[in-house]
Amino acid sequence: FFIRYISVTVLPPIQPMHLALFYLPASGAGQGMSFFPAVGGWLYVIYSNRRYGIDVSEAFALAATIEDGPLPVDWDQALEIGTASGDIASSPLPGAVFANLPAAANRAAEYKKWCNDMLRWVRQNRPLIIYQSKKYKLTSSPGETEGAFRARLAQAAREQRDLTVENLRRKYAEEYAVLQDRRMRAEQVLAREQEQAKAKKIESVISFGTAILGAFLGRKAVSSGNVTRMGTAMKSAGRLSKEQMDVARAQETMTAVNTKIADLETRLQNDIDKLDAAYDPASEPLEEVRVNPRSTDITLDIFGLLWLPYRRDPGGRLVPDWS
Repeated sequence: FFIRYISVTVLPPIQPMHLALFYLPASGAGQGMSFFPAVGGWLYVIYSNRRYGIDVSEAFALAATIEDGPLPVDWDQALEIGTASGDIASSPLPGAVFANLPAAANRAAEYKKWCNDMLRWVRQNRPLIIYQSKKYKLTSSPGETEGAFRARLAQAAREQRDLTVENLRRKYAEEYAVLQDRRMRAEQVLAREQEQAKAKKIESVISFGTAILGAFLGRKAVSSGNVTRMGTAMKSAGRLSKEQMDVARAQETMTAVNTKIADLETRLQNDIDKLDAAYDPASEPLEEVRVNPRSTDITLDIFGLLWLPYRRDPGGRLVPDWS
């Protein structure tokens, strides 16, 4: 939205007869106010789409400056203004200066063309944009921004993610229950083998002690009694060695079961982590749906020559003087 006028006058330039003329209200603050010519239109537009359940209306106003050149009015450079049609003025604030009207603005026939151009521009370039998530089967509300819609998607994502995680846990539950049962039985076997090994160790120590004591106290170092007791001690030592091997095997079984449980828990957590990435609403691709108004859904309230107020900022640049 550019202003290129240099030549100004203290009185509003004469405009074509039978042409609607309006002034956008200025703030009235400061000095050096200038009015520049534009064409403005106040419209009432209905956006309707049965497929997406949309039936909303919106009132807005567009203003495009009038300039000298091959394209006096360019609606692609139009400014959307927030002033309601009931608030526009029929006379300017006193003390302002006015830019000269470009030649095209003095031809009444041009305004009909510019009006038609504006209506066509609105049909083609002023759609209602909504967003759709196919994954979550949700559509944004009219006027809802993409950020607000993604925030709403976050709640749906959490709900679906929690449901999927619950199904995933049920999937792993049977295998986990089997491994837990194996670990319980392995713990029982290990405890039993350790207890038996402890008993055999005590028995072996007693047998060796008895044999050695008998050898020292007996009259003969080698007697049938001593030999028997020594044989018994040797057998006890053999049984102790077997029990120790049984404990080692039970411990290996216990370690193997614990390893399988740890692996299962790791797989489950990896699957959950993948779900967290899959249900991230920030990365969810959204389909942008454009609902363009039909010609019959556009109602023109006011259209005509519109004077826009500007003031110079401390740097000498022209800035809009309307809210």
